[in-house]
Amino acid sequence: MRGRHLVKRSVPLAAVLLAASIAAPVAAAPAGASAAGKKPKPITVLVTNDDGVAAPGMDAVVEALRTQKGVKVVVVAPATNQSGSGSKTTPGGAPGAPATTASGYEAYAVTGFPADAVNYAFDELGIQPNVVISGSNLGQNMGTISEISGTVGAARQAARRGIPALAVSSQIANPDFQTAAELAVEWLRENRKSFTKKAKVDGTARTEIESINVPTCPGGVKGLYETVLAPEGTTEPLVTGDPVNCASTLSTFTSDAQAFNNGWASIAKVTVPATAG
Repeated sequence: MRGRHLVKRSVPLAAVLLAASIAAPVAAAPAGASAAGKKPKPITVLVTNDDGVAAPGMDAVVEALRTQKGVKVVVVAPATNQSGSGSKTTPGGAPGAPATTASGYEAYAVTGFPADAVNYAFDELGIQPNVVISGSNLGQNMGTISEISGTVGAARQAARRGIPALAVSSQIANPDFQTAAELAVEWLRENRKSFTKKAKVDGTARTEIESINVPTCPGGVKGLYETVLAPEGTTEPLVTGDPVNCASTLSTFTSDAQAFNNGWASIAKVTVPATAG
């Protein structure tokens, strides 16, 4: 995925081809730099997950973000795997302690749920991030599965508290964490200008987040497809560990699961209930 660019779209169901032959890399200007060559405004990114502070998927995202100029990365994640915990929180909050990621980057490990980790970052550490990125998760979180996902739940909790957020998930079988991390960075690059005006924790709650799901294909994903969550009752597999159809020639899809199962990374908006369910 290096040198390929995620283009933000306003029209739903628009396929964005990320092939390098179509989207040439930006010249040597730093991420987020303007045409006048100005340095990008500094931003703070809070990274969390539901697989635990030492998980490789989150580590890939953290290391990719650290290469971006003007990006301060803060990591606060559950101490242990909390998959399937949705937006659960611990009454009275959960404790945290210093820790490190798999690559040795400084972090905080919270003995609680993913949403607890977000609350701990805001309430105990006083972090005021511009944006929260949750993941990359080991296992796709598409359609109705997103309702129980701790990865999505952490992003939703950030949104409830006024901070824009992205959830990132990778195929459960042979996860391509590197591509997931690169897509997260591209998403940040494309949206960075909207994040430079710092959001306020406990400001206006947000009604949606975005969620990226990344399949594993030998030749790489075909692109990033903007779509919607697969509806309840869909016939598309949501959690299978079977290989996706990377040889598919389809290029139009009606849901995140359909795009994913045909070799495309998907991006979809996920609504955020006012209160955690």
